[in-house]
Amino acid sequence: MSNNDGYVYVMVRKDLTLAQQIVQACHAAYESGLNLGEMVNDDPNFLIVLQCKDEIELKAIRTYLIKQTKKISVVSFNEPDLNNELTAIATGKLYNDKERAIMAAFELWVP
Repeated sequence: MSNNDGYVYVMVRKDLTLAQQIVQACHAAYESGLNLGEMVNDDPNFLIVLQCKDEIELKAIRTYLIKQTKKISVVSFNEPDLNNELTAIATGKLYNDKERAIMAAFELWVP
């Protein structure tokens, strides 16, 4: 890992079915690339998938990342088939060790 490595973090709700978790995480990752992505092809990129308990916790984490850190860009994915519930979020690429340390406080996704 070098300082040029970009890390994108996706967080998905564990109260969804396994299939929904995978799909929602992919939606959020896609939205991150579409809205926050950088067109840099010469540096490695890593995708880290995290989990949270439910929509309430996911909203709290999103608020924390946006309002408290003020350094981490976040996109949200709301699933139309689930009454537009917030199902997953994703960051833009993080290069800074301090920003990545904030994300390290959250749980890694486990199927």
